[in-house]
Amino acid sequence: MTHTPPSVTEAPVASHRQTNARILPLLAPFIEAGRRILDLGSGAGYMTQKVAALLRDKQIDPGRHLLAMDLFGESYRCEGVPFQQADLNERLPLEADTFDAIYSIEVIEHLRRPYDFLAECHRVLKPGGLLVFSTPNTLHALSRLKQLFSGFSDLYVPPSIKPENGGRLCGHIMPLPYAYHVYGLRRAGFTHIEFVPDRIKRGAMAFAILLFPFFKLTSLLHQRRVRRYGADVYAENAAALETTNSFAMLSSRSCIITARKEKPHVA
Repeated sequence: MTHTPPSVTEAPVASHRQTNARILPLLAPFIEAGRRILDLGSGAGYMTQKVAALLRDKQIDPGRHLLAMDLFGESYRCEGVPFQQADLNERLPLEADTFDAIYSIEVIEHLRRPYDFLAECHRVLKPGGLLVFSTPNTLHALSRLKQLFSGFSDLYVPPSIKPENGGRLCGHIMPLPYAYHVYGLRRAGFTHIEFVPDRIKRGAMAFAILLFPFFKLTSLLHQRRVRRYGADVYAENAAALETTNSFAMLSSRSCIITARKEKPHVA
């Protein structure tokens, strides 16, 4: 089902505004005629409105270049941009190689099948396309302490199976650390995977500064153990291991990740 909502004021934002502000420039190369962008988990349409505004600034019709998708559309409000209902835990009702860029903000932690979701993103992206998504950072220093003492990472609480709780913190059911997102992306076929820091979380930064020497030492010892376990496993994960205990990861509120669908090699 696809529909275009009437004109309304700015949509409410479920994720942090600064996270949206960090992601918007990453999409800038795709804000041009002939490019198609997909908003997965659009919610009320806050980010959809921001992307649509950039398209209009370039005299580009957002209705032809931008599509929003989510499980429910009752709260969606973005003038001129079509909305299509879809369960993001399932196969996307879209053709392969359709979009130049996909963004998904604070969505993957709500999904039962995150690796299948990443595979679907890869399928519907065109070769050379970009995926950008964000999720609560389970690895910042404060989150690690919360996990140690409470058993739950920051922004994660005991989960609920009630549908009406899906958009709340108890709907965060997939607290994957960065290396496991990288695994899912690589498994799906993505390359050029990068971590982009979100805004600094002050409480996390304080602990990161205090404990940084400890994190670096334990990181080096862990990397050594991984090398002994298997050189091939270390080679697969070297970049993710380095990022896991970087100061940026230890202090960033959210984990923003970008990845590319590789273009086929021409002989």
